[in-house]
Amino acid sequence: MFTAFFQEEQDIGKIEILVNLAGKLGLDQEKFKEALETRKYKNAHQQALQHVYNEANIQAVPTFIIGKTELQGAR
Repeated sequence: MFTAFFQEEQDIGKIEILVNLAGKLGLDQEKFKEALETRKYKNAHQQALQHVYNEANIQAVPTFIIGKTELQGAR
């Protein structure tokens, strides 16, 4: 994704671009496209975000938690 967006200036907001990238990774393009169009994983994604924000209290990317030490943001 980073290469496609930042170096190749591809519009990763377009499903066709994402499907093509998925194919390059060896993923089934039709199943990938179907999952995007039907938002198959929307609920799982929303649950993961709720965990990150509300339970894990992660507010920055990247965040590293090593033991009891938490490092947020680029260092």
